Amino acid sequence: MGGEGKYQLKSFFVMASTWFLTAWLLLGIAFFFDDSITCDKFDDQKACMNFVCDSPVEEWKSIITSHPNSIVFEFEPYLLCDSTSTILQSMVFVGSLVGFFIIPFIADNLGRKIAMQISWAICTIGVFLLVIANSVALIAIGYLLAGLGSNPAITLCFSFINEQCLYKSRQRYGVFVQIFLALGESTIALMFIPQGDWGWRWVMGILLAFVIVVNGFLFYLLETPKFLFSKNK
Repeated sequence: MGGEGKYQLKSFFVMASTWFLTAWLLLGIAFFFDDSITCDKFDDQKACMNFVCDSPVEEWKSIITSHPNSIVFEFEPYLLCDSTSTILQSMVFVGSLVGFFIIPFIADNLGRKIAMQISWAICTIGVFLLVIANSVALIAIGYLLAGLGSNPAITLCFSFINEQCLYKSRQRYGVFVQIFLALGESTIALMFIPQGDWGWRWVMGILLAFVIVVNGFLFYLLETPKFLFSKNK
């Protein structure tokens, strides 16, 4: 793949970014849907939540003194006491499940590189919808597409590593890309430490910028020798 190692660096960037950004999407759910609140009348958050869920909106909305800038509080009525928030959070995993049937099929028939490009294109559309979402329906569609594209891309990473790397380099690639999953978990938590206007939509916008950059590097990927041999190319 070249003596200077440029291809290896570019492909590693794609693989590491896939794990890193997928961690933001899948493991950032707890932060994007944070529903912690405080009330004037209650010192205990559980008592506050019970009052909110047992009372009409007109009674409890005025007593909430603070809440995180999360998707739960983005639209009215707030997604506090019904199953809507839970359903939205599950959409990214539903999309992942669907993607595990579609993306590997594309990879086996059209190639690993094309499958990776399609996977990331779907993810990009999903994240873009999340950034501009002005309704619960768009949030659901965005998470569905983001999960459909991002999670199966991890499987494709292993296909590239197994079919393009030899001997110990395969082991090193496999270990190092998984380290970026942990880095993704850590950074998504740090992104939500600031309060105020810095909230979920800004973080999603940063994620979109990263995703677009990765899309550009996908063109540097080479098709794997195993697939080319299987298709007599």
